[in-house]
Amino acid sequence: MQVLRAPDREPEPWKNGRGETREIARSGPRDRFHWRVSVATITESGPFSHFPDVVRSFVLLQGKVRLQVAGSVISLDAGGAPTTFDGAAGVDCALIEGPASALNVMTRRGKYSAGVLPLEHQRCGSSDGAVIVFTAPVLLASERLTMGDALLLEPGEPLPDMSAAASGWHILFREDTP
Repeated sequence: MQVLRAPDREPEPWKNGRGETREIARSGPRDRFHWRVSVATITESGPFSHFPDVVRSFVLLQGKVRLQVAGSVISLDAGGAPTTFDGAAGVDCALIEGPASALNVMTRRGKYSAGVLPLEHQRCGSSDGAVIVFTAPVLLASERLTMGDALLLEPGEPLPDMSAAASGWHILFREDTP
């Protein structure tokens, strides 16, 4: 298990240059990742970057946005359920209340898939790895984690003991079999 501290993440520009993201964890090379978890900052309305061959799961952590994805309109509030869409789809984001931040989980179609669940509903490990992103401080063994900190669990590694009140998102990765 590896602790990934929020202050250690450097901002990177979006692929389309209209925002920034902070990568939490990634499997595979930067330009052809198998999976990637990041937190995006949204400060203005506009289109999302296109990611062909990628499935995206999007969880709003702060603010309020309205996404238009392939003709469907999806309104999202902080703390709501994740929404999943094709990374190649045209996505327009209207910032309703902001700035906003979002947990962005991307998986390479045909290589990996991901389940994104509230931490309080998911208390098991994953055979293919997992990332836990905390949305509130938590005490883990003798280490204090703050909002935005994360844990990277290796394949087969069990979840550590943590408070039942721990708040965040548990992202389970599964390798797709041909």
